[in-house]
Amino acid sequence: MSVRNHAGDRKDARPLLSVVIPTYQRRDLVLALVDALEWQDSGEPFEAVIVVDGSTDGTAGALRSRSFPFPLTVIEQANSGAAIARNRGVEAARAEVILFLDDDMEPHPGLVRAHLTAHGAGAEVVVGAIPLHPESPDNIMADSVGEWADELAARCAQPGYRLGVNDIFTGQLSIRRSLFVELGGFDERFTARGTFGNSDIDFGHRLVSRGHAVVFQPDAISHQRYVVTARRFLPRWRQVGEADMRIARLHPDMTGLRAWSLHGRPPSMLARVAVALPAVAAAVVAPFRLLAVLLVDGGRKDGFTRRLYAKVRLVHYWLGVARAGGPIDGDSVRVLCWHSIADLSSNPVLRDYGVPPATFRSQIDALRESGWAFLDGDEFLRFLSSGAKVPRRSVLLTFDDGFADLVTEVQPVLADQRATAVAFVVSSWIEDPKRWEREQRPPIRPLAGREALLRLAGAGVVEVGAHSRSHPRLTRTEPAAVEEEVAGSRRDLTGMGFPEPRFFAYPYGDHDGRIHDAVRRAGFDSAFTTVPTKTRRHVDAFTVPRIEILPEDTGLRLRLKVRRGGLGRDLEGVIRKAWDLFRRVIRRAGRTIRSGR
Repeated sequence: MSVRNHAGDRKDARPLLSVVIPTYQRRDLVLALVDALEWQDSGEPFEAVIVVDGSTDGTAGALRSRSFPFPLTVIEQANSGAAIARNRGVEAARAEVILFLDDDMEPHPGLVRAHLTAHGAGAEVVVGAIPLHPESPDNIMADSVGEWADELAARCAQPGYRLGVNDIFTGQLSIRRSLFVELGGFDERFTARGTFGNSDIDFGHRLVSRGHAVVFQPDAISHQRYVVTARRFLPRWRQVGEADMRIARLHPDMTGLRAWSLHGRPPSMLARVAVALPAVAAAVVAPFRLLAVLLVDGGRKDGFTRRLYAKVRLVHYWLGVARAGGPIDGDSVRVLCWHSIADLSSNPVLRDYGVPPATFRSQIDALRESGWAFLDGDEFLRFLSSGAKVPRRSVLLTFDDGFADLVTEVQPVLADQRATAVAFVVSSWIEDPKRWEREQRPPIRPLAGREALLRLAGAGVVEVGAHSRSHPRLTRTEPAAVEEEVAGSRRDLTGMGFPEPRFFAYPYGDHDGRIHDAVRRAGFDSAFTTVPTKTRRHVDAFTVPRIEILPEDTGLRLRLKVRRGGLGRDLEGVIRKAWDLFRRVIRRAGRTIRSGR
């Protein structure tokens, strides 16, 4: 990352407002934006902070080669998404008022003055008008954006109108720095790693839900130069579908958004096909997408072009919804269980308890590609306690014993997939992680230590749950010792600085009614078994089933196992026989080839 300051005529004046602009591969647009800032008539010092988010089109060099009559800070970072870029821009900004502009905006000369006037009158958050730039392409996409912007301005300008989540957008928004910091900035999950959309809706929800009023300033004007093509934007509608799923799951109380239609049956036959058979829908829509791109980008505006574009866009949107787990109408969750993420194939006793790192990564990737949604602990508890609906294809990832590979192997994979998990740890051995390795027969890998687990929990990827104090078979343990193993594990973890654990996993899957009662009394919200089946709504929260994932669970076998909620003995036998037959055929073919017959 490199940073360079450009100083103009107001080098020494502390700015009253910082314009923060994230940009990616839009050199000409952002140069036009900065040129327009030169014509601001605010009469007050301001600065611009431009975060170049991994652009390779020479944006940073072009900006640094010029001088401006206001301080300009250029920041370069690896491509990380608009939310991360905006947060980084605020960190570098010096003013108390932060004005966010998208890189396709061309500010009116009075823009800065209008925002400073509104804040001077006591406003905490201000949005303005973003009419379509007259030099935007003449097509149905630009027309639609222009109509939306005009309707938005008319609605927000009504006397007494209170702006809601749907009226707040980051294309042109100013906010006091202190409030921005208080709200935690933009949620970086919404635009990280190539994802797109809804960081403004999420930010607006936090603003409105905490009672902060947003002011519409009609004379704060920036024209949007809309240059997105159908060729580029139609495939992105999958990302819009995924982003809506994230909003719908993160804020289930929100209504009136496009995402709200996700709570129930898809609205049309096309949408239902895209959700149920995404591969088929993607193949069928491909030629229609090519036709829509040719017509829309060619400037056609007839009724056929509009209908075709709308239907192709709809299919892509619901393909994104399918990839993110499907509509939020599910009534079951598959709770998956791993132990060590290591190759233990040389140990005949422990081989099933170790999944090699490469295999584990392929398993998580396959789940994501198959359209499974990764739940977090909050979502799972809402599902258990109140029967709340979940995405149609939902999994909860869990890990038993708390091995050291949680840090080295699990965390990077989950972070890449924006997934979370629950890890059940043996509490009395955390301070001496090699004790498990010394005392278990046969010996296995060491556990993660306290500091490593605290860092893991602090990163928000893994929630730490309890797996007893010393991993005994609880049904064979005296009542007093059971209380110590269960309640003691909870005390241990809170005493070490972990949040109070909400989940408990029975060692060896060993449990009965007496053990359930002990876990309830200890204050846990839920406990997990190793019974391989689906978790239905309103299941007993202290006998939650789990499906153990083994090293051989890859490809079709993994997909069948997760979808069915465990393979069952009959299907397990069929798969094993089919696999053995396949291997025999391959070996025979190899011998035939080698013999030259």
